[in-house]
Amino acid sequence: MEDFFQWRHDWLLGIPELDEQHKALVEAINELAPHYLRIISNPKSNKAPRQKLTGLLQVLYNDIERHFRDEEKMMKEAAYTEYKNHAHAHVMLLAELKNYCNHINNRDEELDMKSLCSLKTWFITHILDDRKFASHFHATRTGD
Repeated sequence: MEDFFQWRHDWLLGIPELDEQHKALVEAINELAPHYLRIISNPKSNKAPRQKLTGLLQVLYNDIERHFRDEEKMMKEAAYTEYKNHAHAHVMLLAELKNYCNHINNRDEELDMKSLCSLKTWFITHILDDRKFASHFHATRTGD
């Protein structure tokens, strides 16, 4: 099966730690996508597929939380002026993802492609926001 989400070289920020974390997030989304699609194709499936999906979403949540913590630390150290806005967006995403995991686990949430695609959309938006930070980060390292 082809990956749900393809990594693009132009998403590299030139900050190795963040670039590796971003690649790992794409891999995590790709790992959960087939499980998600299996549930969509068979909505009356037993609880085991939802539990597997919830577990993968929890791993993704933990990875995102760690990534945000590392990213925010770098932003503070670089005196990034948009730090507070960026950190606020992180808090909102984590709350949304946690709520979504709870709904899936409790079978309250009907799964559809829109929800899965929202992870892809979020990631792309996140990368675009991170590019602004990367520009600031590199400028502070070179003295520009």
